[in-house]
Amino acid sequence: MRSWIPRVVLAAGLLQAAASCGGGGGGGGDDDGAADAGRQLDGGVSDAARPVADAASVALTCGDLGMARIDGTIEGAEIDPVMTAYLALYDVDVAVIVIEETATACFSGPDAGETLVLLFCDEVLQTDYTVEPIPAEEPPPACPGERTVYAVVESTAGDGGRLAEGTSGGTVTLTATGDCVEGSFDLPLDTGDELTGEFAAISCGL
Repeated sequence: MRSWIPRVVLAAGLLQAAASCGGGGGGGGDDDGAADAGRQLDGGVSDAARPVADAASVALTCGDLGMARIDGTIEGAEIDPVMTAYLALYDVDVAVIVIEETATACFSGPDAGETLVLLFCDEVLQTDYTVEPIPAEEPPPACPGERTVYAVVESTAGDGGRLAEGTSGGTVTLTATGDCVEGSFDLPLDTGDELTGEFAAISCGL
């Protein structure tokens, strides 16, 4: 199975490679890049202290760890409760939004549960993006101007690994960028499932 979107972008190594493939500056060595892009944010909180992100009446705000609401299941599994939503930017044309069930941020890695990863191979702007199937190239090529996103759902359950990938016809819309990246998505998956939702993701920066 293709491995270029790692388990919760396990390490920045993939995105640094993708950034260099896209030709945009940013990176430094593997360790330095991971430290810069994946800095740990303060403010870890317990499950009980997190707001109820799946309640329709609750406005999504970034806070310390981000928030999201996701409707739909993947092979019977849900991404619920959402505890973290963050964006890590590695280059003008390479970024990821990670939505997961554990209260960690900026590449700390999930302790348990399911994770949705949206990989942008284009500049992060307030606009609509088209979801495309994951390409065979490792790492994927940058796609400036094409407004393309790749999507994958992963799990720590059982042996762990990938549950599903996004397919053609999905959309991701960003309505705000900067320190708090807000938007929504509609993701048909290769399992026949579909996820819809919205997020307010903290920005981990460069």
